[in-house]
Amino acid sequence: MNHPWGLGRQQPPGDASVFGRPGREYPHEFVIDLGKDQTVGGLIYVPRSESNSSGRVKDYEVCVSENGKEWGKPLTKGTWSNDATTKYAPLSPTRARYVKLRGLSEVKGQPYMSAAEIVVDVE
Repeated sequence: MNHPWGLGRQQPPGDASVFGRPGREYPHEFVIDLGKDQTVGGLIYVPRSESNSSGRVKDYEVCVSENGKEWGKPLTKGTWSNDATTKYAPLSPTRARYVKLRGLSEVKGQPYMSAAEIVVDVE
């Protein structure tokens, strides 16, 4: 699949396992298991597009791991705008099996984290 920003391939939907760690307050996490070590170049976050923006990630960081247990320092962190547009977090190419999107806050200060889709940009 061609990357919408022309940077490589995306992990096709259905080829990765995604699981969240729900809770009543931030931070929240979505962890993507790519199934095997791959070169990761970025993460795409698609917020829910309904008029209700509850759960949209505002402040975030992205970490990677080879085993899903030991996580290094975030490879990137930032702040996304409160709108339904697709967000991209570029990463320096890194080998990993697991990719974690860690939501540090929500756009309205709510305790929820949501996503319509999360895709890992792999080479």
